[in-house]
Amino acid sequence: MPYLLDHALTPQPPGWPELADRRPVVAATTTVALMARYAQRASGRVAVGVYDVRLENWLPAQPATDVTVQVRPEAPDRLRVTFVGFASGLVRVADDYSTSRPPRWPVDLDTEQPSAMSAREFYRDRWMFHGPAFQGVTSFLGHGPSHVRGVLRTSGAPGALLDAAGQLLGYWIRSCADDRFVMFPVRIGMVELFGPEPAPGTAVVCHVWVERYDETRVEAHMQLVDGQQVWAHVHGWVDRRFDLPAELDEAFRWPERRPFSQLMAGGWAVATERWSDLAVREMVLSRYVSGAERAEYDLMRPARRREWLLRRIAVKDAVRTQLWGTGSPEIFPAQLHVIDPFTRQTGPGPTGRVEVSGIRGLHLPGFSIALASCSDIAVANAHPLAGLQAERPSEVGLAVEPAGPAGEEPPTSLDLDHPWWLRRLTAATTAVARAAGVHPSLPQVTAASRMGDQPGVVTVSLTVPSHEGRPTTRAYTVTCVEAAVGVLGPESGSAGRRLVAWTTVATSAPDTTREALMGA
Repeated sequence: MPYLLDHALTPQPPGWPELADRRPVVAATTTVALMARYAQRASGRVAVGVYDVRLENWLPAQPATDVTVQVRPEAPDRLRVTFVGFASGLVRVADDYSTSRPPRWPVDLDTEQPSAMSAREFYRDRWMFHGPAFQGVTSFLGHGPSHVRGVLRTSGAPGALLDAAGQLLGYWIRSCADDRFVMFPVRIGMVELFGPEPAPGTAVVCHVWVERYDETRVEAHMQLVDGQQVWAHVHGWVDRRFDLPAELDEAFRWPERRPFSQLMAGGWAVATERWSDLAVREMVLSRYVSGAERAEYDLMRPARRREWLLRRIAVKDAVRTQLWGTGSPEIFPAQLHVIDPFTRQTGPGPTGRVEVSGIRGLHLPGFSIALASCSDIAVANAHPLAGLQAERPSEVGLAVEPAGPAGEEPPTSLDLDHPWWLRRLTAATTAVARAAGVHPSLPQVTAASRMGDQPGVVTVSLTVPSHEGRPTTRAYTVTCVEAAVGVLGPESGSAGRRLVAWTTVATSAPDTTREALMGA
């Protein structure tokens, strides 16, 4: 089934040798076409309809998968076809197609407006992920509040024509909704066929009527017209909409150009899980790891997988930010391989050095990686070794605190007793205490300010006075930002927001003691 290479969910560099990293899967409509083919083979008759299609799991095309297919008669003209563990549907067979065809649906021209993009741009800009064998939309005729029309052509790949009809529905969502643009079919109520599939290259007009949609589902009906005759009706096409925020859409479509992390001053990347759906995590995971790293992830205990992935995202985005700054145009996350001691740890925090290297022909300069994380947030910085400051810390103190009431405005003056400031100073003090390995009562705030271009970002200066066992006074600078968290923890604060504070620079006061010299 080589055409399934054009139904691969994850962009990867051209010529990427690991096909599994591209996640080619059997299209839902290819599954419907195969159901009809099995029913025809078993009955010796023509498949004229497929009903109650349930799509339970992705059917991967790489690595190769053996699937048990059951075909069981349920009536003289109906056979239940089941791809065990993946999908099922009821196929109606007859001696021939019906001689009467339904009328074409009327078009609401009063509410229809022209498309703002061409079909070529539709695929070039990755509004759809499909390759040439499944790029069946050739032009848009218009769309309105509850419909979209377009011209389709089939390549001859099984199910490609119906898949293109589903892509029109995807275009409608992107044109009319504000977020949750990623969606895939989970159920098809009925597909009625009134003739054989049009020959490859035939122009087919498709009219999609959207019956209802909400945050999680969209349900639509479709009519496909070959010439002046209706070829197929589809009723009860249901797509599940996935919880991917609109601000991550470009990163999802262009992982080689855009980071999933928030990029902060100083090259820091803050990675949070801004989605509440394990299926979305799987999609993001496939964009960030290669096969070897995926094997590490699969071996992790489920409770630690989220943090493992966030650490990978933060590190790779921090490195790619540095490389993009030097003119490297496109770097896919899978081209970077991370060695992280977190993989080998079973306790609350990893110890050891994080290393990053390029794979599959990507030559990577040396980086010093600073990284810290908790269960749902990771921060990382990648500093080129050529200009490494001796005092730059290899370990980062991280603190996460509730963000306070939603919509709270910061005070206009530097009032450090204001609750808005107190929460941030608490987070900064905790971060320094963890970096220095001291009690939270020891760090002392010496200065605090907000960034002019990013008022929500706070910089706090603190010192840890000399004390027993540590004769040197150390100064720290802490960055504190507010971050959105999709999967809420017990202390996530209102609306899934957290304060994240981390140490960015640690310097020692001049001292000639043996301990200070060894530290330098």
